[in-house]
Amino acid sequence: MESEIMAHVLCWDMKAAMEISCEPRVRRHLCSIFMDNTVVSIRSTPDGRESIDANHEFAGVKWLKDKQLTRFDDAQWLFI
Repeated sequence: MESEIMAHVLCWDMKAAMEISCEPRVRRHLCSIFMDNTVVSIRSTPDGRESIDANHEFAGVKWLKDKQLTRFDDAQWLFI
């Protein structure tokens, strides 16, 4: 009986969460939190260290440590 009640409550919680997640202001707020707090770190493979020089298209993302998404230039993060 108790497990049925818990399942029913969880079902309503999921419905409420789905409704809240559809609100544009909530979506914008969560997106801004994600963009402000997400960091990217990259370490090249041994082959990449040899083949990526200063003129290579991936030279700008060869080494990254804790770079925030908001600090990428244009679509630079798409190279990763």
